[in-house]
Amino acid sequence: MIFGDSSPRYWAEAWRKTKETRPLIYTLTNFVAAPFQANMTLAAGGSPLMSRCLSEAEELAERADFIVINTGTPSVDDGELFRKVLSSGKPWLLDPVGYGASSFRRELVNGLIRDYPPAILKGNSDEISMIAFGGGRMKGVDSRGDSSSTLEAVEHLASPGRTVCATGAVDWISDGKTTESFSGGSSLLAAVTGGGCALGSLMAVLAAGAEIPAAGVEAALVLFRRAAKLAEELSGGAGTFQANFLDSIWRTEPADFLAEGKRIAGGEREK
Repeated sequence: MIFGDSSPRYWAEAWRKTKETRPLIYTLTNFVAAPFQANMTLAAGGSPLMSRCLSEAEELAERADFIVINTGTPSVDDGELFRKVLSSGKPWLLDPVGYGASSFRRELVNGLIRDYPPAILKGNSDEISMIAFGGGRMKGVDSRGDSSSTLEAVEHLASPGRTVCATGAVDWISDGKTTESFSGGSSLLAAVTGGGCALGSLMAVLAAGAEIPAAGVEAALVLFRRAAKLAEELSGGAGTFQANFLDSIWRTEPADFLAEGKRIAGGEREK
């Protein structure tokens, strides 16, 4: 845990504050995952704002507590749209979906990172490794999960003020000082499109409610895997899994984070 024995307390407090304040999460995402992300934001206690209208982007961004940008289905107008939103100076999460799929995506993502450094950079292991070190090409937007450089990439990109997370069979997270890993969850996550994108929304909601944004990101990783495991136990397949997954998020209580922290501290991580 990034903050040692204090992490579970930070997680629980972030969840409590999120439920009390209902942070507004302005989400510019792909059309495939948008409904799942909106529902995840709601289940976690946030309020989703999903508009992609350029004419209102600056005004809406000023109202937001946190911004999520996801490059899963980019368009030629996205550069202008994203920059209008980010000119607000609000904290934001970048999910560079399909970073290696095309030169257009790479140039778009690289420009955003350079000009508007994100508070949270979250991607799969392939995306994070390619952003850190370049090279390679992806056939699609999914990670093949075979990257020995993932840990090095996360630590290379993370810094004080920027939390980096690379997801896969093992999730790696670093706040620039400490690096941690989490595993477990459910294999059914791979059968539901947009799961990784929904994790980005969960991170934004909890980061908005956290005293320390990195603690919110870590809380989201812990909750995401815990909820997936609970949902699998209740589900007969991918369809019911998605509904049960959101229900598991919704039913979470602050005490669940404290219990999960004890489990992790006791060396009971899921394999």
